[in-house]
Amino acid sequence: MAGRGWRGFAQDAKRLGGRQMAVSRRYPAEIKKACEQNAREIIKKARQFGGRRYKSLSELAKMGHPYARRHEVARQKRQRLRTARQALRAQGRSTAHLVYPGGQPATPKLPAAPHIINRQSGKFQEGWRLRTWRRGDRITYDVENTVPYAKRLRGTKYMIERPVLEEAVARTDGLRRRNLERARERGLRAAKR
Repeated sequence: MAGRGWRGFAQDAKRLGGRQMAVSRRYPAEIKKACEQNAREIIKKARQFGGRRYKSLSELAKMGHPYARRHEVARQKRQRLRTARQALRAQGRSTAHLVYPGGQPATPKLPAAPHIINRQSGKFQEGWRLRTWRRGDRITYDVENTVPYAKRLRGTKYMIERPVLEEAVARTDGLRRRNLERARERGLRAAKR
């Protein structure tokens, strides 16, 4: 009897070893697929931010170049004033003393959120690329825009920052987490078979 029990244990160990081998092969492959899919989701969302034409360049010029940095200071002041007013109102206090010296600054309203890029030629929207770097068993995915003027969207001396990539990453966060969780489940499922 003792011999049989030992053989059964050895057989279970062999089966367990086979399952572990299946996991060790499948798990990294599933995680790699999920990471690549996540990078592609970021690109998809970034392309959505640049796919609409809402104003022409001449219309933006007539509006006083609303994305110009010179307007950002006035927008920040207006936001601080709005926040201060809300805080005072919440306390039941008067807000009459909170006014701009010389009246309200005339700043053009942004036609869209800063991460929304007005489509002109479509080059920016189509310029998103996924680059893969491999070093040993480590893989890195880089999402970048290859058009020459894309670097200006990080902000210049004259234009406010347009956080397209940052917004795409933030808005795909939940989806990317779910993709990784599903990949982990698929990778570990190999052990249950």
